[in-house]
Amino acid sequence: MPKQEIVKSLIDYRYSLYNRLRESIDSLNAEHFLEDTSYSYGSVRNHLVHIAQTDTRWMMGMQGDPTSRQFALDPADYPDKQAVKTLLDETAAKVTAWVDTLEDSELEQTPPGFGGPMWQSLLHIVNHGTDHREQVLHLLYEHGAQTFDQELITHLWNKD
Repeated sequence: MPKQEIVKSLIDYRYSLYNRLRESIDSLNAEHFLEDTSYSYGSVRNHLVHIAQTDTRWMMGMQGDPTSRQFALDPADYPDKQAVKTLLDETAAKVTAWVDTLEDSELEQTPPGFGGPMWQSLLHIVNHGTDHREQVLHLLYEHGAQTFDQELITHLWNKD
């Protein structure tokens, strides 16, 4: 199987689970969504904005944008669940559309300033997302919201 297919499959997994996460946050009231905690990035909102920021920053870096490390999103610019959902949708669309254009030969290239080939950074995005999704699921659970299994194999076997 070509690397492109594997990477696309993992990116699809990442954003499919973010769609489920978006659904889970619907049950939170505004206070719980914005509630600052001492856990990682604080509120559910702040975690989700961090995720979108990080995905965008990594993509910009892999595309050779010299401003990628300075790219930052302010959670205050996303005051409610709908604003954050829109941000996540836009981020997923941009990253997915870009990944869909990549060929195996591009995935083997090491972008300037990176320590390894692009496919490794894309796998890192997926893994990083798993970590933060788990953190958000923990916060949702604390507020009585429905959580879900995020096993990769479940996603792959139920895909078709």
